[in-house]
Amino acid sequence: MPGGGGAPPRTTALPQAVQRAGEGAAAAGAVQATVPGAVQAALQGPAQPLDAATRRFFEPRFGHDFGHVRVSVDAAAARSVQAQAFTVGERIVFDAPHYQPGTDAGRRLLAHELTHVLQQTGGQALQRKVNVTDPKKAIPDPTGTGLKQSNAETIEGYLRTLCSDGAVSVDRGSGAVALKAGFCPPLITPGEAGPPAPAPVDKAKEQTGCRCLCDMVDSPNDYNIEVNDVDWPHTSGNTVTTPSPNSDKLWGAATASGKALNIDPWLVLGHEFCGHAWLAERKLPDTNATRGEGGHQETVARENELRKEHGIEARGGFKDPFCGESFFQDKNAGAGKPGPVQWSSYLAKCEAWRKKTYGGKYKISDKIP
Repeated sequence: MPGGGGAPPRTTALPQAVQRAGEGAAAAGAVQATVPGAVQAALQGPAQPLDAATRRFFEPRFGHDFGHVRVSVDAAAARSVQAQAFTVGERIVFDAPHYQPGTDAGRRLLAHELTHVLQQTGGQALQRKVNVTDPKKAIPDPTGTGLKQSNAETIEGYLRTLCSDGAVSVDRGSGAVALKAGFCPPLITPGEAGPPAPAPVDKAKEQTGCRCLCDMVDSPNDYNIEVNDVDWPHTSGNTVTTPSPNSDKLWGAATASGKALNIDPWLVLGHEFCGHAWLAERKLPDTNATRGEGGHQETVARENELRKEHGIEARGGFKDPFCGESFFQDKNAGAGKPGPVQWSSYLAKCEAWRKKTYGGKYKISDKIP
């Protein structure tokens, strides 16, 4: 459990049959049959919403709006189920001494119960800090025969490829990116509270992709994703650009074995968003200024983690053939065939570095031991 040691709190999430005690006769009958009378009385008694400070603390960490949660203190009810607290739907009942949301121990206990709220209610995710630019706008379609979809639909598809287990969604109106509630671990610093059980992201098939999205939507910073078929894909400040599937260009990079391998646009986005932007967000090194001379390798390593999750050959490093550099090709240069490979200008910089460092010993197509 994030947030300090000690034994886990004694809490109870009551059975699914009694999650909502007021939903008609069937639910009422289930309550009568399943829980002690003291619990029934507590659920029917008065309760208060979480105070503003508590909501400000927990909502960004859980990625969920807890405005409907109600809390009450009922020692008899809590003790009847031998717990410091219990949760039914969006109702949390505490033993009297244990509702202290302003303390570390109190936050730890409340975090545990709020985890049960998410588990029991299946609430919608809070839309947060990553947005798609011009979400309603249709992606470019220069030939008139390409995909007919909006920027929001396109980026949602890319992000769902990067993280297939997160139920990623992009709001068609606002462009806000969200993951399903409870998928990501709350961002809770040491000494604070956190849910006791691993988050679903811990079991995701694409660990790098899913953890990247969790980190970015949990960020206190705003990020924008822009569909752009005009410029070379790039990251500028908190904006990343990525091509549409209708781009008239094919994008790629040299692999570790020296192949000029085309990649899909979702991986282009992964390189920019889960590489450059993620490294900047985490304040980790990203020595792009010396690209071609040993820089840019941190982002390439991130890209290779994504490639591994999808069974794609690793991108080369700067000592591999063609320095692992990126390129584009015109998608249709005639007769339905792509045009020649157009390397990034950094390839020439890398070639100059090789000549300066090793003389004529290694060609650009060679691997440097």
